[in-house]
Amino acid sequence: MGAASEPVACPQLPMEAMGMLGLAKLAHATKNASYMAMSERPLSYTLAETTLFQADHGFRDGLPSFMALAAMSGTYVAGMEGHTSAWYVSEWLRVGGSALSPAAVALGTAYAKYAGGVMRAAYPSGMPAAALAPWAYQTGAPNNASIEIPVEDYRFDRTTPGIVGQEVYGSGSAFDMAILSRRHGAAASTYAGAPGAGVDAEAAWKPAQYIWPRTLTARRGEAVVITVYYPHPGLLSAAQPDAAAPRPTAAAVLDIETANTISDFAVKRVQRTADGHLELWVMADSKAPLGLHETIFWLNDTAAADTLVRPVRVTIDVVNPGF
Repeated sequence: MGAASEPVACPQLPMEAMGMLGLAKLAHATKNASYMAMSERPLSYTLAETTLFQADHGFRDGLPSFMALAAMSGTYVAGMEGHTSAWYVSEWLRVGGSALSPAAVALGTAYAKYAGGVMRAAYPSGMPAAALAPWAYQTGAPNNASIEIPVEDYRFDRTTPGIVGQEVYGSGSAFDMAILSRRHGAAASTYAGAPGAGVDAEAAWKPAQYIWPRTLTARRGEAVVITVYYPHPGLLSAAQPDAAAPRPTAAAVLDIETANTISDFAVKRVQRTADGHLELWVMADSKAPLGLHETIFWLNDTAAADTLVRPVRVTIDVVNPGF
């Protein structure tokens, strides 16, 4: 049998990973080593469909960086496409074994190890309660947070997850990720205390800090409330909230930066709620230009001896009073 020809890239990520496994199995069945060599090539296409981002925005706020697998490049994280892709890569490593090049093995192993970082957060119990869209507009039905079916669309931007709906065939990710954990040490990426702290099994199931809303309307000269849900312990320490006499503090929010230097937004009150969240009362200057303002809230996350200043993006639409 002659040498195999060049494989064709597919825009669906799990199809590429499935092709890797299929070529490895074909090499064993035909005793043709060229198929095994070819099985390494779709890995480059698979990585091209993988988005690595710093989780400091949207509902990923407060998490360490993790790898998110998009169903198709530039769309959203989908449970089924994510866990099947990781599974096929892991199976490719198992079937290929020593016949694969060391570089491909190292890259594939890293992929399988970190690919599932976002999977836990796709389940209703793994995301903040306010994150799940109450209504799935694409299917025309409500989402059900009481059942462990992950959302079809866990997004990179500030859009609410679950607009497309929940996907039954994505529910298998919990089982695949458990197997990948044993094979490759894979773990869900969630905030586990102090910056740099490891992620253990218990911490991986705890809710992560996030800020909501990320897009809001503010009237000139009036305050709007932004809530920090499940705030990091260091942020609470920096704020030193006093429920009886809430007062402004420069410790929790070090600065609010805008592209327009004329704009001025200031934290006028920081208050800890009865359920442990943190409310930021933000005032828009009476002379702030009307329209959208992309702002960066610089939060002072301090824990133990470590200090982390973390930027969080918030879009504020300034309107006239009485609007």
